[in-house]
Amino acid sequence: MNVRPQNAIRGRIRKLGITGYGRLAREYYLPALARMRDVRVVAVADPLEESRLAAVKWSPLARVYLSHEQMMSQEILDAVLIASPPSSHLAAWLEARKAGVAAFVEKPFALTSQMKDLPQVSDAEGRVMINFNRRFWPPYQQVIEAARYGAIGALRNIQFTFHTDVARWSQVTQHRLSPGEGGVLHDLGSQAIDLICQIANGEPRQISASFASKRWESDCVHLEMEFPGGVFARCDLAYDPQNRESLSVTGSTASILLREPNMTPHVTNNCQVSAAARLEDYAWMGYRFLFPTQRMLHYTITEALNVFVESIGADRHFKPGYAEACANLRLLALASGVTNSTMTSGGANG
Repeated sequence: MNVRPQNAIRGRIRKLGITGYGRLAREYYLPALARMRDVRVVAVADPLEESRLAAVKWSPLARVYLSHEQMMSQEILDAVLIASPPSSHLAAWLEARKAGVAAFVEKPFALTSQMKDLPQVSDAEGRVMINFNRRFWPPYQQVIEAARYGAIGALRNIQFTFHTDVARWSQVTQHRLSPGEGGVLHDLGSQAIDLICQIANGEPRQISASFASKRWESDCVHLEMEFPGGVFARCDLAYDPQNRESLSVTGSTASILLREPNMTPHVTNNCQVSAAARLEDYAWMGYRFLFPTQRMLHYTITEALNVFVESIGADRHFKPGYAEACANLRLLALASGVTNSTMTSGGANG
């Protein structure tokens, strides 16, 4: 196995490998990477022939492999981007860690059924960053600051709706609808839990999930969380024909509303948005329609990747890193009813 000394990666172009060449990699990760001058994609691994052919068409100089094991054994990489189906994330990260290669992993970091296989390592030893991309979105950052620093008084309630059109995400692979890939709870719930914990500035003391089926098995999940101080959060998560995402945060003196991520948050005393605020929202939507790189998913993936690459160059711990990935996974396990004894096997040290 080829291992590059960590002190040899400063001040030069980083060689990056990608495992998983589905829609997310093609339409979001690669355009973001193409705008980064100090990163070059040199290898792609994907078991699907169609995906490997698409990778060669995009970058004739990139070498293609059937698996991340082949890629890691034959390439000398500085970093790997793991965007394969969730059930493969943990194995791909373990392979990268064994080779001394930093990893950027699409959420969820792993499945709750794999928690027993998590090693006891620190953030520094883990060398992994998780794509909880909503942390990097300015409107959500504004909401987090308003909740943490008293702009709406003492925090009371958080309501988050997150529906995604799974059919659009299944044009290359169908893994989101596969029973062995974690479903809505892992796919959307991992992101929702991270955002809610950022707003509440801590972990919940209780979490539960209820499941319903509309078009597919357990395609609707209702999450409830209770935080210290009597703060309650509810998340409505679903695979739906229409994308929907909105956030409402209520405090003791006011509320803050974000009707759609590509709009802007508004502080209100009556949970209503004024006509002027609606016009501002439509102006933001129009701006982001004209400039696609400023839309939430494009923007946040670019920002997250920039932070990842900068952290490699500065030899900093990645954030969100291994400890936060394990904490998120433990909350997913609790929500799905996994016992504490099972939940605490594996995980991070510090």
